[in-house]
Amino acid sequence: MARCERLEKFRRLSTGSASDLMFEYQFQAAGVVAELEQKRAKYGLELAASNFKVLTEYTKNKRTKELRATIEMARSEELAAQAESKLEEGRLAKLRARSKSGALPASKKKAIEALDQSLAIDVAIRAKLEQLTQSARIDAGLQKEIADSTNQLGTIIENAEDERSVAGFDKLKAAIERATEPRPLFRLPFRGRPKNED
Repeated sequence: MARCERLEKFRRLSTGSASDLMFEYQFQAAGVVAELEQKRAKYGLELAASNFKVLTEYTKNKRTKELRATIEMARSEELAAQAESKLEEGRLAKLRARSKSGALPASKKKAIEALDQSLAIDVAIRAKLEQLTQSARIDAGLQKEIADSTNQLGTIIENAEDERSVAGFDKLKAAIERATEPRPLFRLPFRGRPKNED
């Protein structure tokens, strides 16, 4: 059947000119190209619909769950940090109260003073760093202030470590002195040899 159609087509086209023949083939080729373009567009539309379905039904839910988990993790970490901070503030408040009442040794009082100073410097450094990050230009004076505050904080830390070392040495020295003190000898009363009953 297809053979007869082709034969009929050749007979029909052979009566026309070469340009008619060329136009006929171009028209047929354009039809085939249009049909292929239509199939490609249909495939692209199906692919886009499939991608949309995957995004709405799977990826969106998965990403939402991941983000919620991340938020909850950050929230729990923040709450833990706040609780730890509250505990430390409570301990510090107790130490300050004991310091004011005179119940603490001088070394502990110095440690509390150093801690208070370092906390104040830390707050100042954080404020300056925030100011520096919000500034559109680099402020050399602000950078110098941050460096000076950081050096001041380093000095406080070094002094606190020195104090701790001295206190540790004093404790060790006292322990050695206690260990090397002469001890009184305690004797058990002499009861003699046990008698042999031979």
